[in-house]
This record gives sequence, C-alpha cells and structure tokens, in this order.
Amino acid sequence: MPQCRNTFIVALLSFSFYLSINGQSNYLAEIQKYQKELTSTYSDPEKSILGETQRQVFVELGGHPFFEINPDYRVDATFEVYENPETIQVPTSSEVIKDFLVYGKATFTLNGKKRSLTLLRNVKMMSHPSYKDYLFLAYKDLNSGDLCYCGGRYIDIRIPEDKTKIVIDFNKSYHPYCAYTDGYNCPIPPVENFLDTYIDAGIQLINFDELSAEELIHRSINFHDPEKKWDNLIATMEFQTIMADSSERERTVTINNYNQSFKFNGRYDGGALEYGVENNAGIALWNGKEDIPDFAVEKYRVSPDRAVMYRNYYTYLYGMPMKLLDPGSIIHPQVERVRFYEEVYDKVKVTYDPTVGTDTWYFYFDPETHALEAYQFFKDESKNDGEYILFEEILDIQGVKIPRIRHWYYNKDDKFLASDILLRAN
Repeated sequence: MPQCRNTFIVALLSFSFYLSINGQSNYLAEIQKYQKELTSTYSDPEKSILGETQRQVFVELGGHPFFEINPDYRVDATFEVYENPETIQVPTSSEVIKDFLVYGKATFTLNGKKRSLTLLRNVKMMSHPSYKDYLFLAYKDLNSGDLCYCGGRYIDIRIPEDKTKIVIDFNKSYHPYCAYTDGYNCPIPPVENFLDTYIDAGIQLINFDELSAEELIHRSINFHDPEKKWDNLIATMEFQTIMADSSERERTVTINNYNQSFKFNGRYDGGALEYGVENNAGIALWNGKEDIPDFAVEKYRVSPDRAVMYRNYYTYLYGMPMKLLDPGSIIHPQVERVRFYEEVYDKVKVTYDPTVGTDTWYFYFDPETHALEAYQFFKDESKNDGEYILFEEILDIQGVKIPRIRHWYYNKDDKFLASDILLRAN
C-alpha cells in the first residue's frame, strides 16, 4: 500500500507540473498573439495610423519592440469599485479635455512593494457596444521617457464579474497613438498612476530613426576618433588597478599603432615584469632578464607569447570602438535599445571569426552621442559567465577620446572585480 501511495503522489506531482508548464505555454502563446495582432494593425496599409513612409520603416524594423514576456507582470489585484464614482476631466497631449468616470482602484504587490492604480471609464465610449464593458488604465513608470513613450502606456481591461478582484497584465501594455504621430488627443495618466519602478513588460518605444549596427559603430567612431588618429597613435599610458581586495597595481603601457609595437611594465610580488612586441614577436623580461623564474611562469604565466596577448588585449580594449571594424569581427545588424545597469543604451552584438576569437560581446552606446560607455562578454552565454565593464569619464589622448576609468564586474553575480584608472597619458 505505501508503494502505491508513493506512486500516486509522484503521478499527481507530475500531472501538476504538466499543467503548470502547459498553462505557461498557453499564456505565452496568448501574449504573442496579442503582440502579433498589434503589430499587424500598424503594418496594414488600410488600418495603420502611420504615414506610408513611416509605415514602411515600421515594417522594415520588424514592428513593435516588446519586453520579454514575463508572467510575473500579470498581477492579481484586489479591486475597490467606487459606489458613487465621480466624473473627472482628464487633460490630453493636445490640451483637449476628455471626460472619464473614476471607476475604482486596484491594489497589488509588484517588484516587492504594495502599489495601487486608478481605473477609469471613458464617458463617451460607455455607450459604444464594443467598449461599454471596458476599463481604461493609463500609467507611467520609470521606463517612461527612455525605453517607453514619455506620455505613458495604456492597458484595456474588461470589467470583471467579481468586482472585488481584477487582473492587470502589464504584458499587454501598449502606447497611445501620440507615441507615433501627431494629431491625436491622448489622455495623460493621472498622477496617482505614476509607478516608482521599472515595468519591464509590454511594448517598448520604436525608434523610426534607428541606425543599423554598422552605422551606429561608424557614428561612435566619429565621436571617439573624429580626426582618424587611432591607426597612427603612439601613446604611453600609466594605469592604476584597484582590485576587489583593495590591493593596488601600477602599470605603464606604450601602444604604437603606427608600427604595431608595444611595451608593458608592471611591478609584481617578487619582481618587475616587462613585455615588448616588435614585428609581432614577443619579448618577456623579469627583473630585466630573459631567464624567467619558475614561480613567475607559474603564478603570472610570463612568456613571450603572453607579450603578444597583452598587446592585443590593450589595443583591443582601449581601441574600442575603432577595433570593431577589424577583419574577423561579425557585427550583428540589429540595434536594441535596452536599460543596462540603470542607464539606457543602444546595444550591439558582435561575434568573431573562430580564427580571431570565440567570445560573444555586447557593446553599449549612448543613444544621443553614440559614445561607447560599456561592454560585456561571455565565453558561454547560456552559463552567464564572463564579465561586464562600465566606463567613467573621458580622457582625450592626442585627439582620441578614451574612457579614463573602467569598472569590471562578473556577469553571474555582479561581483566587483577591479577598477582600471588611466592616471595620465602622453
């Protein structure tokens, strides 16, 4: 009997797991269908509010961008329906006033905090057969003005049968027409519907002036190297590296792009390391001698080949974004606007010919100036390994704009690794 009972429990758990997975799959399909229909409406020449030129660009860009579908943003809220709802006048984007009935308030927990939103009914649409049972939710969040329209987003919700609870699905958030074109009267969300959190769900703002990845990189190069001096740059740079344990290292690097030569000097426990590269041949010295002690080889992997690796490492990292046009770089064409560690960037993916490298890199550009402000790499993205690097300040070195400070972190846990500080250069 106990064995039969255990078998029954296992079967029940398996069935529950199946229902959970199947339910999630159905939900994803539902939201995907909603997104497809929304994009289809804007793509259709007969239904679209977009001008023909803008509509064609919309189609070429692949339609609306959306946040990744996240069931956590489908919230079950308690609902308070007001007994004697008042009619208020809501201003719109065109300063036209519209009448709305304040129907009720939804209260829920999202992103670790209790929140509430006011739901309205459009007085004019209450008599329309297709919209008589709809509620109107207009809200703003911390994405408004960056990844989403500055005027907020909307959700249409049917009046629930059980008026004590209501479901709000932020994955169905859409933009008002005013996010795309002029000439519409779009209601402005009431002040009480300003959410002090990022709602990373639903629609994102489409950029009709979006550049291709290659065009974006060229504009970034024009920012960092406007006079095209990088290829012939000869500069000596002094660095200070502050490690996570607060220990410090100082290094001096000379990059000579004119003839591809390179020099590196650094002090380590037990001695001074010098690297040099001439005619693509590496030189390694420890305390001025080519005879490298075994402990230095084991602990610091000192070798002539590593001198070439250091040359490639420093010219690659400090030569961005100019180095992205080197042979072997595979620039993926799509530019994605994202929020990366509290800042909004245009993100570009770059992989490499196997003879050049096997890592996957992402580069983050300022949407306005196109300055490169962060990058990230993975050896195996499915494992979330690798690191990301955030920049601070800009130092002009002979007409080339190079970040002065780079903070390094691990992708997997955001653990701080080190900061490289460029002290001076000439």
